Order: sequence, then C-alpha cells, then structure tokens
Amino acid sequence: MKKIIIRVLLVLLVSYPILNSTEMSGLLVDNLNAYVQFTPIMYYCVGMYVYAMNNNIQSLKIFSHITEKYKTSDYASKSQYMIGKTYVRMQNKLKAREEFQKILEEYPDTYIIIKAKERLVELNRELR
Repeated sequence: MKKIIIRVLLVLLVSYPILNSTEMSGLLVDNLNAYVQFTPIMYYCVGMYVYAMNNNIQSLKIFSHITEKYKTSDYASKSQYMIGKTYVRMQNKLKAREEFQKILEEYPDTYIIIKAKERLVELNRELR
C-alpha cells in the first residue's frame, strides 16, 4: 500500500502543471498507464486529486474508467459516488440523481449505499 501511494504521489508531482491545465490534463488522464501500471486505487487517488483541483470533466473521466474497467473493485462503488458528487458540483442535479441511483442498483451490498441514499433524499427534495 505504501509503495502504491508513493508511486501515485510521484506521478502527481511530476504532472502537477499538466493537471492544473484543463486542456493538458486530458492527455495525462488518457495516458496514465504510460507512466506506471495503474491499479484501481491509484486511479481513484488521481481521480480524487483531479476532483480536488475542480477539474470536473477529467475527474468524471477517471471515475467512469474505474466503474467500467474495475466493476468488481471496492473502488467502483466509491467512484460511482464521486461521479454523482461531481454532477452535483456541476449543478446537474438530474444527472447526479441518476448516478446516485446507479449505486442502489449496481452496488447494493456496499457501505457507500448509505451516503447515496442520503444524497438522493437531498436531491429529490431540491428537485421538487
């Protein structure tokens, strides 16, 4: 686990100027495996970093990649939740509700379902 975190941090440090640039961050996100062999946790860490940098489009790309390529990973349900959060931040509440609903359908046995249900209640209240 320690080695994974160190590798992710090194990639992020080297690519910080790229990730800060919206147009260049897409190139990095599309070619992450060219730097190191990424695992779901590494993609998730990069996704959280890009999310924290307010780069919504690229964070959606990374989190979607995890949900598509690593469906059985623990990070798939977490990534699905982050997709919903990103759409909330983008003020697309209908799409956010759709993404949180996917957690109930696709990841019913995960702990993240509790948070997803809370978000759905909030969104349903706001969308009335």
